[in-house]
Amino acid sequence: MRKVRFIVGELFRSFRKGLFKNILLMIMFSISLMMTVLMSSYYLDIGDRIARLDGTDGDTLWCNLDYMTTGDDFTGIFNTVTGCRNMMDYYDEIHSSKENPTISMEVQQPLTVNKDDMENLLGSSGYTGPDEFPVYFDSDGDSDVISTYGIYNLKSVQLDLGAWKMFGLRTQEGEGFTEQNMTISDISAPIPIILGSDYNGIIEIGTEMNVEYWEYNYRCRVIGILEDGAMTPEIKFSGAGYRDSCLLDKYIIFPLGIKVAADTDTVDEIEKYANMAYMSFQVGIALVKDGQLNDYIDMLREKAEKYGITPVHLEGGSLGADVFRKESAEGVKIMLILTVILLCFTFYGIGIVFYDKIRANKRVYGIYLMNGCSISMILIPYLIEIALILIPSIFVCRYIFIDVGRWAFRESVILNYIYIFTLAVFAAGSVLIMLLMRGVDTEHLIRQKD
Repeated sequence: MRKVRFIVGELFRSFRKGLFKNILLMIMFSISLMMTVLMSSYYLDIGDRIARLDGTDGDTLWCNLDYMTTGDDFTGIFNTVTGCRNMMDYYDEIHSSKENPTISMEVQQPLTVNKDDMENLLGSSGYTGPDEFPVYFDSDGDSDVISTYGIYNLKSVQLDLGAWKMFGLRTQEGEGFTEQNMTISDISAPIPIILGSDYNGIIEIGTEMNVEYWEYNYRCRVIGILEDGAMTPEIKFSGAGYRDSCLLDKYIIFPLGIKVAADTDTVDEIEKYANMAYMSFQVGIALVKDGQLNDYIDMLREKAEKYGITPVHLEGGSLGADVFRKESAEGVKIMLILTVILLCFTFYGIGIVFYDKIRANKRVYGIYLMNGCSISMILIPYLIEIALILIPSIFVCRYIFIDVGRWAFRESVILNYIYIFTLAVFAAGSVLIMLLMRGVDTEHLIRQKD
């Protein structure tokens, strides 16, 4: 008990005497630990990332793209023709990459058609009610429900040109999506749609119709009818809507990534195509080699900087790459340099603080040793004090990365890295304290002046 009281008394005396410095060291190490985790994740890929798609072809991953942003991030983008063009050009550059094929597909979002328009469209087929033609869809999965608002929600799959080619879909009549028909030369020209085989003989090729997709109205023209039994492939993606294959007989294939070759000065005319590019990112997936995730994220960021917009987010990248996805490559390098400087300064601060404490108490320790106190009894309060300085940083990082963090990563990997790095610093501090106290000459300490 006397030993415990001695240790507690020495700890309290030392900590209180250097209270301001200890608090400063806590803050410095918390920031250092946080930045070290992020930089290690960014440059070393410490294993914290979670791929949103299972690996295919060995080391290749399907990774989900989306915009994890608020409306403020796009203030002004959709309000100008230039901003709309920039969003569309950004989509084109990302989706035209041959090294990292990127496609967009959505199977859960229906198209909305006015009730009167739909009945006029199907009138010549003898259609008299929803039970006779099972192409309607509501949120409960029913196939024969008409909305009380006088609209039909038609089953639809939205695909871009890359997905159409990759899935190998074929038509029994008309044509499929091509570079030519997915580029409109007139801003008011209809966009192409393709119907499932159940529409064969009911809606003819060349028929035009108005549909609503994400609150924007599009004039569409039927260019083809799919083969019987056409399906989207099963993609091993853990997100909703991509895992199972989908039979397309009752579906309308709506195009994503429409290009507008015509010039326009009116935002209202081009905004819906910019929104289409934005929504294409929301349902996009990219094929990336396992070791090139950070390179791909850098490419997403660099292209976004080129067009002055927020970069699209890639799920499956490391925590560091995710956090710094809006920073330039030069900015990340500057943060790395600052992190190294801060780490060095923090280690130096810990060393110099405890070195000064030991020097200031040499005569006291000499007296302790003369009275039979062991070196370990002097060391233990210092080791506890170092631990008290380091432990708060663990809770700070846990709070930032786990409690309020919104990133997708393996929490256990990040936590283990935090613990290991903190333990390494504690071990280094312990070795320093023992080196400073090693070979103490008791009589010399007593004779030495302060």
